[in-house]
Amino acid sequence: MEHQSATAQGLDALETICKYIIRVSETVGIESPAEVLRNTTGEETEGIMPTVGERLIAEGHKKGLAKGLEKGLEQGLEKGLGKGKVIEARNILMRQLGIRFGELPAEITERIESADLETVHTWLDKLLTVSSLADLFPDLPSASA
Repeated sequence: MEHQSATAQGLDALETICKYIIRVSETVGIESPAEVLRNTTGEETEGIMPTVGERLIAEGHKKGLAKGLEKGLEQGLEKGLGKGKVIEARNILMRQLGIRFGELPAEITERIESADLETVHTWLDKLLTVSSLADLFPDLPSASA
């Protein structure tokens, strides 16, 4: 039991040393710590270095995964908030048009539901000055009805 604990502590210490060597040296690559250890101890490092290397790779993978997940969540939240803004703006436009001009033709509702936020904002701004749906949607035949 003590041997396993000492081995684990030794591997932790070795991992720390390898990380340090890799970080501070511009000339030492990932293979060099094994060579340094072999030259220092005179022992074969075949069983030790893969374990340390695997731990370093796993640690890097874990950090990369966490960073990727965080970025993905941020992007998803931004995208969701953006969609929510568009939906709310569309709903406001349709409500205001309905109050002002009565029931909206399906063609206008479809156009609004597929519009981006900038277009909806433009229609909302124009809503204050137009006198008919045809003024707001001149290219739609149902707006003249």
